[in-house]
Amino acid sequence: MSTARREPSRRHASTGSVRILSGPFLLKVDVQGNELDVVASADGIITEIQTIILEVSLFEAMVGAPQFADVVAAMKKRGFSAYDIFGGRNRPLDSALAQIDIAFVRENGLLRQTHAYASPEQRQAMLKL
Repeated sequence: MSTARREPSRRHASTGSVRILSGPFLLKVDVQGNELDVVASADGIITEIQTIILEVSLFEAMVGAPQFADVVAAMKKRGFSAYDIFGGRNRPLDSALAQIDIAFVRENGLLRQTHAYASPEQRQAMLKL
């Protein structure tokens, strides 16, 4: 059983080569269009990161910033798959969904050990509905 711990937020650059903690880590990134740059800069610890939460845009609100498809493809190249989508924000212009938070998890990690939709017992219960 894992134990949750709360650590103070730190700028990635300020951590340098000093390692105080050991993984697995959760990385939450919200840097207005530069999320993939931050993920790329985490190469030194990427193998210890199990979950990465990124703010993802569905429009190019920031010139040159990656959009949904770009982010999903880049994370796939790093061995992460989309696991959950939450925190949608609509743009005031036309109320279209403009930003979402996506939790990416390791493709071979704990949260993707099974690709089943339901357990055998849950499937049986669903058939009775």
